[in-house]
Amino acid sequence: MTLTQAEHVAVVLAVASLLGVSVWIGLVVARLRRRWRRRQTLLQRVVQRPLAFIPVSRVSESVTSTVGSPSWWAVQRDRHSMWRSVAAARRAVSVAARADAPVGDLPVLTRQLQRAANGVDAALRASGGERRLTRDATADRVRIERAASDIHAAAMASLGAMRPDVQPVVSAISVEVTALAAGIQAARFTA
Repeated sequence: MTLTQAEHVAVVLAVASLLGVSVWIGLVVARLRRRWRRRQTLLQRVVQRPLAFIPVSRVSESVTSTVGSPSWWAVQRDRHSMWRSVAAARRAVSVAARADAPVGDLPVLTRQLQRAANGVDAALRASGGERRLTRDATADRVRIERAASDIHAAAMASLGAMRPDVQPVVSAISVEVTALAAGIQAARFTA
């Protein structure tokens, strides 16, 4: 049994591909071993000294001054309310602009409102629940929400002015569907 040149080439390619696959598998296994060893080492450190990585006193102070404080929760609620109104205004202006409704300077005013809201948000976050600072920032937040509401109402009014009357189209469709159904019915009886 003699092998032809093509068979020799096929055997050499098969051996080379098997060798390449085995080298690749070896590299993957070595990488997985290294990762496993790193994780085991880190796990051993954490098990030996579980609280060495976390300064407990700082965490507890931070938690009680934020999440444990009712004023912190009130500030978060106010921030969420402000951003919800700003986002609604921005969305309404964007939709009105895409619908080619007259929006005037509303896009520019919306961007300015967003910058002002960023400043008020920073002041609310920095207040730390202190009543005097929170009171000033809350007054600004209320003004931001009113302005956002005004922008939203203006964009919606602009869209409302652009909206075509729906009733004539619905009536024309109803008449056409009825006429088409009658025509199909008449065609069945004549055929």
